[in-house]
Amino acid sequence: MRLFNINNYIKVKLTPEGLSKLSLNERSEMDGEYHKFQLWKFMQLFGTECYMGNPNQYFENNSIIIPDAAESIEASPYKHMIGRRVNKPKSGKPFKSTLQVNTVKGITVNPNIGRIAFTFEEDDSIVNCETCELVN
Repeated sequence: MRLFNINNYIKVKLTPEGLSKLSLNERSEMDGEYHKFQLWKFMQLFGTECYMGNPNQYFENNSIIIPDAAESIEASPYKHMIGRRVNKPKSGKPFKSTLQVNTVKGITVNPNIGRIAFTFEEDDSIVNCETCELVN
């Protein structure tokens, strides 16, 4: 089983009813013919419409596409941080290397919680990307 965080993205092919459900102020990223939402945002917009017996279909075949880990990594907003130095300001704790600053070697999926994470040059740890910040 793979954990899927509600901040991760899903893709759906919206029907005309689904498009009309999006307000003028709501936008979604497009990935080809699919609309891309963070899961929490999708639930906020369409959650009240997702019930057994609803005569309206807001997305084709009532199907949601959950990208695999490789696709999540490829779309990661953290790719620009590879080769750069980062710290963990929220916790203030050192990395496994005992250093306060490590160099990002690559991006992977944390196998424990399914979140996008960094790997490092200085050690073999995996740290969730959102806990790190670039160091000047």
